[in-house]
Amino acid sequence: MIPWKTYSDRRKTSIEDVIKHHKLESYDEVLSHLTNMFIETPDRALVEKALSQNSKPVKGTEAKSEQSKTVETLTAKNDVEDSSAVWQDGLDAAYEANTLKQKTGSRKKSTVKKTSTSTRTRKKPVQKK
Repeated sequence: MIPWKTYSDRRKTSIEDVIKHHKLESYDEVLSHLTNMFIETPDRALVEKALSQNSKPVKGTEAKSEQSKTVETLTAKNDVEDSSAVWQDGLDAAYEANTLKQKTGSRKKSTVKKTSTSTRTRKKPVQKK
């Protein structure tokens, strides 16, 4: 089994990140998860500390959620778009792309494919005396 210290150093992760990412809620869950990954569990006190930190709400999350709700309501009000304007924008972009393609032309020139890589010429006929 891989020691926790080695695993966390190589992966640049912490026990808090593992607990949060896999949504583990108890020491037994952490133990079984790390054992399934063939990793030795860190000290129980470290895991318990990480679990207690993970269960506490982070400061400022309520304010962020209120801000995201107001943004969602603003975007919901502005969701109505004029379909003909969107269609026209798409057409303009398509014509613009076509004209640019025609102006620039093909950047890669086609080349003739070699059928033979031999550099030898035909053998000289042997002259009889």
